[in-house]
Amino acid sequence: MELVSNGDSVLTWRPICPAYRATITGYDIYVDNQLVATDISKQITSFTITGLNAGTRAFNIVVKDATYGDSGRSRTVTRVVS
Repeated sequence: MELVSNGDSVLTWRPICPAYRATITGYDIYVDNQLVATDISKQITSFTITGLNAGTRAFNIVVKDATYGDSGRSRTVTRVVS
């Protein structure tokens, strides 16, 4: 997680294991339990979130899988946004 400027953050994650990539359709991103981006392409491994209010924010990613269903939310990463 990189804080770029006031209210903007870049969330970066590791790609899914190659053995499972065929059924992955993309990612969803949550901030403070609110869906802020949906169906991000599976080739993408970072996403800029803009306009966040100041304060401590909790970030999660969900992997979308056409065969096995969506994953649970990732481990929560928290950052202070100013």
